[in-house]
Amino acid sequence: MYHPFPDSNATWCVESFSGDGGTYCNYTNSIYRLSGDTMMNGMLYSRMLHYELTERWYCPMGQPPHIYFWVDDNTTYFIRQDTIQKKAWLW
Repeated sequence: MYHPFPDSNATWCVESFSGDGGTYCNYTNSIYRLSGDTMMNGMLYSRMLHYELTERWYCPMGQPPHIYFWVDDNTTYFIRQDTIQKKAWLW
């Protein structure tokens, strides 16, 4: 079922936790936020900013975990949708 994508003032926060079954555990916090518009190839796109921070711990069984390193990712996406066709495009 299609639900129209917000076109302004929207923010999504995603948190996840994963491990490799032994040595490492990862906690990731991602934020997606719409921030203005831009024209590309004659089409209007909403600018979607993405910020992500991943903390990786060394966490073997029976040992106290400690932070191993962080990975930052900052990306800008551009999204537009056609509500008549019920499609969204991401650049």
